Amino acid sequence: TGEHHSDPDKTWIVDIDYKDLEGDHDMRINEIIKSVQKLIFETGRDDSVHTIPTKNGIHVICRPFNLKKFREVYPNIDVHKDNPILLYCP
Repeated sequence: TGEHHSDPDKTWIVDIDYKDLEGDHDMRINEIIKSVQKLIFETGRDDSVHTIPTKNGIHVICRPFNLKKFREVYPNIDVHKDNPILLYCP
């Protein structure tokens, strides 16, 4: 699954779980999404993102960005680049 995709522009998934957030969850999620958009904008790519609610938080689907800068601020947030992930489970 996804091992041999033809899309030259990669898609990443930022996996934000409520357990990794302190304070107001909605405010923190919005803060993380804005940080992701800023980092994508710095690469010159389209900085639009899509979100999918999950049982434990939210998945943010986006284009690649500077992962080192992101991890400096959000070390506990997972970013899935090349592995299968369950996008939605009712």
